[in-house]
Amino acid sequence: MIIRRTQSGDFDIGIGSLDQASGLREQHGTKTVRCCSRSPIPIAVPSGRETDRPSNSVDIADHVSNDHLLEYQQGKTMKTKPNLTPALNTNTNTDTTTAHGHAPVGRLVAPNVRSWASEIDDGALRQAIASSKLPILAGPVALMPDAHLGYGVTVGSVLATDGAIIPSAVGVDVGCGMLAGLTTLTASDLPDSLEPLLHSISRSVPAGMGQGHRESTISANGWFAANGMPDHFTDRQRINTLTVWVTRKGAIRAFKGDLGIIPGSMGTDTYVVEGLGNPLSWCSCSHGAGRRMSRTQAKKQLTAASLTKAMGTRAWLVKDAAKLVDEHPAAYKSIEAVMADQVDLVRPKHRLTAVLNYKG
Repeated sequence: MIIRRTQSGDFDIGIGSLDQASGLREQHGTKTVRCCSRSPIPIAVPSGRETDRPSNSVDIADHVSNDHLLEYQQGKTMKTKPNLTPALNTNTNTDTTTAHGHAPVGRLVAPNVRSWASEIDDGALRQAIASSKLPILAGPVALMPDAHLGYGVTVGSVLATDGAIIPSAVGVDVGCGMLAGLTTLTASDLPDSLEPLLHSISRSVPAGMGQGHRESTISANGWFAANGMPDHFTDRQRINTLTVWVTRKGAIRAFKGDLGIIPGSMGTDTYVVEGLGNPLSWCSCSHGAGRRMSRTQAKKQLTAASLTKAMGTRAWLVKDAAKLVDEHPAAYKSIEAVMADQVDLVRPKHRLTAVLNYKG
């Protein structure tokens, strides 16, 4: 589904499949785009003219470094019509060297796709190239280091659209995010066994398909109100005079100074990071390590025994090892490699080592 504002201020809705997206179809002055959604999705869209700027919109120029803004102005490829059958080229880098003396990590791997992923499968790349053909894009599709094949739109991709939004490009994990809480405890304060704490968490926190609390708590409502960095979200952003809708599917906002959390898999470390405000990525970064194997592949190739070994001394639901094989650390990319891929997007501030994991 794509929703686009017409010149009259009304909205046209197009529904179809991504492989049907052959371009903008114009009929009698109205515009309909085919893309991305398998079924109709109820949605409410605010009214207003294209020049309206909602109160929750942000100006990227206020949050980027001068070096990155210079990169963007020198290297941007806005409003270019992409080649409909681009050849894959993972070695292309046409960007200008930054004031720091090195080329940005993100590179053009197709005429309208910029990638920060040193490891990405062909299916995900071709999926991103298909998305890059959409005529409503305001610039290249940005692939984060954790990019992998998804439903309709690549997980770990960022799409900036001009005068239109694509609800299905958000993905099914709408508003998914991370939260870190600082305690006064040190490692020496922890008990010899965290199993009682794990049991307490499992009783209090619903996990698994279809599980949840009947009502949100006050603290949960407060988190949603205060959390500025969900990883499946669409918001309005402004670059100089260009106002665009930025949709992040499996990516988080990384304006200059933004704090974020980038977790690895259930058996690896997590990073607290500070955004650098790179407009080449639409001021975004990865939301995690990213899958190397699909869940089906992981269940076929990995075992409960190897998962148990990988988890080491951490407290976790070892009795459910057979059910959790699809979350095996080996099914995910290396979090260290993912962080190395995005040195121009975020700066690591803290590295967290997991001692307990609860996953439904």
